Amino acid sequence: MLKFARRYFTATTERHLSVDKLDNGLVVFNLNREKSRNALSRLMITQLEEAIHDNFDTAKCVIVKSAAPGMFCAGADLKERKDMAEYEVRHFLRKMKLTFLLLENMACPTISVIDGPALGGGLELSLCTDLRVATKGAILGLPETSLAIIPGAGGT
Repeated sequence: MLKFARRYFTATTERHLSVDKLDNGLVVFNLNREKSRNALSRLMITQLEEAIHDNFDTAKCVIVKSAAPGMFCAGADLKERKDMAEYEVRHFLRKMKLTFLLLENMACPTISVIDGPALGGGLELSLCTDLRVATKGAILGLPETSLAIIPGAGGT
């Protein structure tokens, strides 16, 4: 099942997450889906997981931020999710939780730079880092709780 999931998620060269390796072991994970306000797609989660694995032992510090100013992450990509079967939703949530757990367990310091909305899964992503730095325009929230839905990526 895991081999199927990996192939299923990485069948494209599109970059929903870019990685910049700077001097002295500083690594920047750039959320790169401006049109969807960096909504967490299956591809973005896979690329985040791969970036974490690639830098797990070598990074001295990891920064998670948006490639575009004025936003962080709008949460799960609901447009993508509406076309998923129930088992695909469960698989996606499990993969997101495991990826966020990997980020949380990195040995180096991790920092989220929140410049705009961090909602739902976006807030949960930021909670996986050791430190969160927010601009005055940052908005933090779990809108799913107003629908009596528990945050899906382990944020509670």
